[in-house]
Amino acid sequence: MVVPELPTIQDQVLVQSSSSNSNKPINATSTSNNHHTVNLEKFGLKIVALNMLGIQPSPHLLICVDCGCGVPPKSTFDHLKFHNIGITFEDKSKLGEVLVDFKCVDHKAILPIPQPLSGPIQHLKVFNAWKCALCNFCSASPGSFKPHFASLHSTKLGSHASNMVSISAQQYFRNAYCFQVTPSLAGLKHGNPYQLYLKNFKPTLTTIDFFPPPTSVNEINPFLRLTQWHEHLKDFIDTRPKVEALLSLLKLPTSIQGNPALGKPLQYLIDNYLQTIRIQANSTTLGVRCLLMECPRTSQHGEFWQVLANDQSLRDYGRLLHQWIHALITSLDSQHSTHYSFPFSEEQKELAEKLKLLLISTPGDNHLLVFHELVKSILLIHPTESAHCSKWKSIFECLLAISGLKEDGNFKQPREVTQMFAQIAYLIRSSILYEATMNIDRFDGNLYRAVENVAMSNLQPGANSPYNSCMDYQRFASAVAMNSHTAPTTRVNADNDRITYQGKVFSIKAWRSGLQQLASEIKQELAALTLGQDQLIQKPGQIEDDWSNETRGYSWVNQGNFVDDKLQLLKAMLLDPSSKLAIIENEDFQFNATQVWKFLHACDVLTEKLALFTLFTAGASPRMTEFVEHKYANSTRGRNLFMDEDQQLWIVNRRTKVETQTKRETFLPKKCHPLLTTFLIKYFTLIRPTECALVDYIKGPQAAIIYSEYMWVKGGTHLSETYFYSLMENFLDKYCNVKMNSRDYRQVHVEIGRIFLGSEAEIDEEQVDVLAEQAGHSSKMAQLNYASEVGHLPCMSSDLLLRYGRISEAWWEITGFKPNTPPMLTLKERRLIKQTVNNAHHVPKAAPSPLPLSFNPTTLIQTFTAIVKEEMQNFKTEIKAAIHDEVQLAMAEVLTL
Repeated sequence: MVVPELPTIQDQVLVQSSSSNSNKPINATSTSNNHHTVNLEKFGLKIVALNMLGIQPSPHLLICVDCGCGVPPKSTFDHLKFHNIGITFEDKSKLGEVLVDFKCVDHKAILPIPQPLSGPIQHLKVFNAWKCALCNFCSASPGSFKPHFASLHSTKLGSHASNMVSISAQQYFRNAYCFQVTPSLAGLKHGNPYQLYLKNFKPTLTTIDFFPPPTSVNEINPFLRLTQWHEHLKDFIDTRPKVEALLSLLKLPTSIQGNPALGKPLQYLIDNYLQTIRIQANSTTLGVRCLLMECPRTSQHGEFWQVLANDQSLRDYGRLLHQWIHALITSLDSQHSTHYSFPFSEEQKELAEKLKLLLISTPGDNHLLVFHELVKSILLIHPTESAHCSKWKSIFECLLAISGLKEDGNFKQPREVTQMFAQIAYLIRSSILYEATMNIDRFDGNLYRAVENVAMSNLQPGANSPYNSCMDYQRFASAVAMNSHTAPTTRVNADNDRITYQGKVFSIKAWRSGLQQLASEIKQELAALTLGQDQLIQKPGQIEDDWSNETRGYSWVNQGNFVDDKLQLLKAMLLDPSSKLAIIENEDFQFNATQVWKFLHACDVLTEKLALFTLFTAGASPRMTEFVEHKYANSTRGRNLFMDEDQQLWIVNRRTKVETQTKRETFLPKKCHPLLTTFLIKYFTLIRPTECALVDYIKGPQAAIIYSEYMWVKGGTHLSETYFYSLMENFLDKYCNVKMNSRDYRQVHVEIGRIFLGSEAEIDEEQVDVLAEQAGHSSKMAQLNYASEVGHLPCMSSDLLLRYGRISEAWWEITGFKPNTPPMLTLKERRLIKQTVNNAHHVPKAAPSPLPLSFNPTTLIQTFTAIVKEEMQNFKTEIKAAIHDEVQLAMAEVLTL
C-alpha cells in the first residue's frame, strides 16, 4: 500500500562534528566544512520522527524502505548485509553518528501506540490484521485471539471469531506488537475535521445498542409467527445489553468465569446420566425401543429408537440439557443481570436449589436422582392448560424461546433449529426410559409395561406434552426450511474456473496443479524409501481377490506374490551398510532405534500424502470420519481396498453417518486411476510389511496389528479425524492457495461435479448419476443442503459396479489423472463445441450460413489455450521430476568414483 508523504527527517542528513551539539538537528542546506554528508537513501533507509505520539522530544525510528519495518540501530549494518548492500568505512562511521545524533529507538524500547484514528507512519508497511472488538488488542495472527478472548473476555457473549474486526495495521519492528491505523487519514494534520468526525460521530453508528422491533408482520418469518418467541421476549431483546444478559443464562462456565459447580461437575453429571441411559437402552428388548418411538404401538413395522453410540455425539446432545439446567439455576440468583424469570412451580424451584447444593458436594447416587427429577419436570410433565392459560406457563416453552435467540436480537431461522428439536426428542425418550427403569418394581419387573405407562402420557398423539409440542415445531420448521429459497452460498465465475464459497475463492487450475505437485512428491518419496526394490515388484498372472470374503485379515495383498519376500525392503535395508538400521556386535543383533524412527517418520510423511492424494483423486470425497477408518485388510468390519481382475484397485466407502437411519450397510466403490493404483501397490506390498515389523519392535504387537489393517497410520495408530482435518486444510492452503476446511471443500466438491458433469438431469443423460452416492449422499442432496441419505442398494450388482467405475474415470479426467487424456473441459465448453459441430453438419453445401449468434470464437480460442497451458504445466512438472532424478543419479555416480 502506498502511503502519502508525512513530515520526515531530510533524506540528506548533515552530521555535526564531535564538538557540535548532537541533540540539535542540522539544516539540510548547511554548507559548513564542519559537516559531513551521508545519503541514507542509497542504503534504502529513512529516519522518521514519531511526532504523532505526543512525546517530547519526539523519538526517531530508523526504517528499511524495502522491508517496511523499523531497524534497531545496533542491527543496521547486519541488515544492510542481509540486503547485499555494501558500505564503505567512511559511510559506516557517518551512519553511526547519524543514529547517535537522532537517538533512533531500539526494538526493546517501549513505545506507545498511536491513537486508532491516526494515519499510517510513513515508510512502515501497512498490512491487514485483526482487532478485538472489546479492547485495543491487535494481531496479524487470527489464532492469537482465542487465548486472548478466553483470558480477558470470557464473560462476553459470542466466540473469539465473532469479536474479531478486520483492520489496517502497522508495527514498529518485525515480530513486534502491531497497532491500528487509518489509511484514509494519511497526510492529514492531527485534529482535521474528517478525523474529528470519525472520532465523535462515526463510531456511534457502529455501536448502537438499540434493536428496533419489526415494523410489519412481513418482517416476521412464518416459523416465528407460529412460535411467537419474539412476542414473549420483546421486553428483553430491545437492546444489546438486554440480549447479552438473557443469553448469559445459556453461557456455560469456564475455568475462570461463572459458577464452577455449574461447569465441569454438572457436565460430568449429565454425561453419567446419558451414558447410564445408553447402557439401559442397549440391554432392553427391541420392543421397548420401538415403544419409545411410537406409543401406543399400532403396527409391527414401526421404527425403533437409535441410541447414540459415539461419546462425542452424546456429549453434544447433552450440551443443550447442560445449558437449560444452567439457565434455570442461574435465574434463581437475585444478583443476576437479567430480569427474566422462569415460571417455576414450588417443586421445580426446590429441585433446582437442591441440585445447586449437591453439585458443590462429592458426587453420589443422590445427584442422579435429583437431577432426573428436575429434568422430568421440564421434559415429561406438562402443566394442564385451561381456556385462559398461556403456553408461557411452561418452563419448556420458555427455554425453547431463549434457545432460539441470537446475539444480534434476531431469532434463528427454521433451518437452524431443526437439529435442536431432534436433540430434545432424544433427551425426552432418554428421560422416559430412565423414569420407567426407576419405577419397574411397580410393574413386577416388566420394563415394557413400565415404559408404556410413562410413554403413553408423553408420546401418544394428541397428548399435551413437551414431546408433541417439539414434534409439531420440528415438522413446521422442516417444511419451511426444505421449501424456502435462500441466498446462494456458492458461486461460479463466467469462465467456470473459480468457485466462491462463502467468500473463499477456490481455483480449479490451482487445485489441479497442486495435485500434480503432490503426485510428483509421492513419486520421489516412494523412490527414496524403497531403495530401488520397487523394481522387483512383479505383476502376478492372476489375483483371486474375493470381494465378499469377510474373514479377518483377508486382503488382496496376501493373494498374490507381488514380491518374492514380503520383507524384501527390510532385507535390503539391513544388508545396506549405509542405512545403519542394525547394530551387530559378536553376532548380537540390535535395531538402531534412531534409524528405525527416522524410517518410520519418513513413512508417516508418505502416508499422509498418499491419503490426501487418494482422497482428492480417486473419486467423490467421503467424510473425513469415514475416510480415516479405511482398511486394506478385513477387521471388525470389512476392508475398504479391493483389487479387480485387471489388477486395478478400488477404494470403497463402507460406512456413512446415516447407516443407523437407513438401517443398511453401504458399499460405495471408487476406481483408482492407474497412477494411484501404482502408488498404493508399491506402498502396501513393499513398504507396509517393513513398517509393521519395525512398529512391532518400537511400539509392540498391538500397534503392529493396527498397521496390518488400517490404511492411514502414523505414530503407532491410525490417523485421527481431527488430525486429518488439519492435513487437508494445510494442503489446500499450501498447494492450492485457498484457506478452506473439509466442510467447505465438500460443498466445493459438489459444485465441481456440477461444472464438469452437470446437474441431476445432465448426470442422468451421461449415465454418471452415482457421483453423489460416491460422496455418501443422494443426488437430491446435491441440490439441497445435505439432506438425509436414502435409497442405497443393499447389494452391488456387476452392472452397477461398472457404472461406479465410469464415474470414477470421469473424476480422473476432472483432476487430470486419466492416462493419455487431457483434463476435462467444463460442461459449458463441451456443449458449446457440440453445438458448433452440430450446426456445421447441418449447413447446406450450396449456401453456407453464418455461425450462430451464441457462438463466440474467443471462447473457443480461450478453451484450447487453457488446454495447452494445462498440458504445459503438466509437462513442466514432469520435466522438473526428470531433471531431479537425473541430477540425483549423476551425483550418486560422482560420489562413488
